[in-house]
Parts: sequence; C-alpha cells; structure tokens
Amino acid sequence: MDWHKQLRVMTTPLLEKVKDNQNLTYYYLLREILEKPDHESEVAQLRKQLVQEILEKQLENGSWKNKVYNYEQGTTHQVMKLLDLGVDITNDSIKKAVTYMFSFQSAAGYFTQGKKSCGAEANLIETNAALMALSRAGYADDPRVMKGYEWLCRWQQEDGSFLSPGAARRRKEGGYPYTYCGIHATCNTLLGLSTNEQMQKSNAAVRGADYLLGMYGKKYEIHGEVEPPLYRYMGEKPVSFEGAWHDPRIVPPEEGYIAAEDVDRKVEVFTTQHVLGTLAVLGYGLENETVKNGLSRLLKLVKEEDISLYTLMVIKRVHGPLTVFSFRGH
Repeated sequence: MDWHKQLRVMTTPLLEKVKDNQNLTYYYLLREILEKPDHESEVAQLRKQLVQEILEKQLENGSWKNKVYNYEQGTTHQVMKLLDLGVDITNDSIKKAVTYMFSFQSAAGYFTQGKKSCGAEANLIETNAALMALSRAGYADDPRVMKGYEWLCRWQQEDGSFLSPGAARRRKEGGYPYTYCGIHATCNTLLGLSTNEQMQKSNAAVRGADYLLGMYGKKYEIHGEVEPPLYRYMGEKPVSFEGAWHDPRIVPPEEGYIAAEDVDRKVEVFTTQHVLGTLAVLGYGLENETVKNGLSRLLKLVKEEDISLYTLMVIKRVHGPLTVFSFRGH
C-alpha cells in the first residue's frame, strides 16, 4: 500500500468522529487528506461557516479573548486559523489583530501581557506564537519581528536545544531537572522559526534540528501507571533504547491516566510525531535516514486510538508540502 492510500485508511475513523461536528478538523481532513478543492460545495460552505464563526468572536480591539496567546483560543492561533482558511492578509480583521499583537511587544523583542510565567516575565511560548502569526500574516521581514526572533534565539543552549526563561531561572535555583525543556520546547520554537524564510535557514534552526536528530533512540525511565503532566519523570538524563524519540513532557494533560504497559509507547508516539513534523517543516525529509527510521517506527507503533489530526498531517508533511494546514506549535 502506498503512503497516500495508507493515510486515507488511517483517516477514516477520525473522519467519522468529526464529520457531524463540521469543525476545523473536518475541514483539514477534506482539504489535506481527501484533497477536495476549495471550490467544492461542501468545502466552500464549511470554510465560509468557519471563517464567520472565528470572526464573530473577534473583539473590537482586534484580539480574541483579550489575549495575545491563549492556546487555540487567543489571537495568535485565531489569526493562523483564518490564514489556513484562506483569509487574505490584507483583510481588516487580520490587520487589527496584527496591531493588537504588536502593542504587546517589549523593547527587548519578546511579547508579554504582564503576567509572569514560572517566575519570569517573558516566555518562549507567547513570543514564539506571536512571531509565527505575524510572519504568516505578511510581517516576516518586519524589523520588529526579526527583533523578536533575535530574542527567542538567545535562549538556545550549547547543545542546540531551547530553554525558557522560567526554566532557566528554576534550573539556576536547582528546581528543574537537567533536560526539562529539551525536545518539547525545542520543537515548538523551531516550528516558529520555520514560518520565517530567513530564520528557517538560520544557524539556530540547523543547530536545533541537529539536537533533535541527536536525541533519536534516547528515553526516560518511567515505571507504573502515570498521569500527565509527566515532566516529573525527567529528573535523570535519558538512556539509549530501541526506539525513536521519547519526551514525557510532550504528552498532553487531556491524555489522562496511562497504563504501565502502554506508557512508553504513548510517550514515543506523541514525541516522534512532534519531532517529525518539526524536522519536516525545516526541510528534513525521507532522504534523511533518521527521519525515515522515525516515520517507520511511528507507523509501527501508532494505534487507531492514537490517531489525531496532528498524526495525519505529520505523516503527509514528511512526504511533501501541505496545502492548507499549518503547524502552530504549543
């Protein structure tokens, strides 16, 4: 079975789950997996509905929820969804959102709304998300955006990984394990760099990718039944294992309890698909032996219960460019 057919087979259960909801996931499946054209009646109607639903929630100040970043609900992610849906960057709603986001950029380059995260005023997530949205909205070459990327890259460590300001502070105080941010923070930051052509080819992106490639076949020891967040299992350095990528921090809280006999597989699936998606948007494809082995391992491990929109888009992106879906990081 070629990868196109295999992907469609994997898509069927998820498609059935979301079809009645007529949501953004269903739109992506129609466009990316079933490859229906934008003008097809069901696609066009759903697109119009989704754009309207998002725009109706935009506030007068140009934001969503009065937040620069609020995972999937804040201004950054709503802008990226609108762009995925084909809304033009010259649209007034996009322009208002851009103005709103820029209003929270500090003189140092990072984005913040004044709330401290882990004891630090700035964090990688909020800044990275803003830079992704702004780059995709046509501001990739704007000096303010480039200043933001410069600030972001200051948090890259000697090994190529990224460490957030809050994690750096806690590490200094002895409160964080050695690799707490590791793969998780590095993937999310590199996704942000990938949205900007200049940063995608930067030394920081290359070093980050090298770090991820070097973490292949390393895992953290986890014993017994567990419940996310799993970062508490990252106190020791990872050990070698016969697998791909393994970072407990990546398992989402909504996953709930994980049985002891399934925890390593779950962590490996979540981590491997996140790493593969990140490497793919940076230009690392199946010609790279580590990427090739990682994809083979993912397909071997993943079960129907694990398959998400992210899983499907990662598999497709490793093979080639996506049409409308964009990875939005954390």
